[in-house]
Amino acid sequence: MTTNEQQEPQQDVPEVNTPTTPQQDGTPDQPDATGDGKGTGNKEAAKYRRQLRETETERDALVETVGGLQRQIVAGNLPHGSKMNADALWTAGRKPGDFFDEKGLLDTGKLTAAVRETHVALGVHFGPEPVTDSGKGTGTGLREERATLASEARKRQG
Repeated sequence: MTTNEQQEPQQDVPEVNTPTTPQQDGTPDQPDATGDGKGTGNKEAAKYRRQLRETETERDALVETVGGLQRQIVAGNLPHGSKMNADALWTAGRKPGDFFDEKGLLDTGKLTAAVRETHVALGVHFGPEPVTDSGKGTGTGLREERATLASEARKRQG
């Protein structure tokens, strides 16, 4: 044999199994059950798990946003004459979603009933302030004010 004909012996390099890098969910990327060695099944499953986690995070953020908006709507629509803020409702165990119907609209009847129940539970009077001193409020103050305004207007006219 000539030197040109001599070939270097091929070295059989054994295939080295390197440790697989774990996916974000902590599971290693292993070959799938088909035995093709590509691990496409696990990669695809990991992709779907990642998408699921992202979707759940987005959902949780939206639930928080809706809850905050519902709290604002309830607080802005408390019945006239109520002497409490919406925090009293939350403290009494009510949830903002309790006051909305299936379509997502505020049910003022439910809200008013809950406010009245909370007033009773807390011992707070519901409605306009009662007149405690019947001597005041006879209306003479209003007549006196009108008379004063009328006399001021006459002085300026003439």
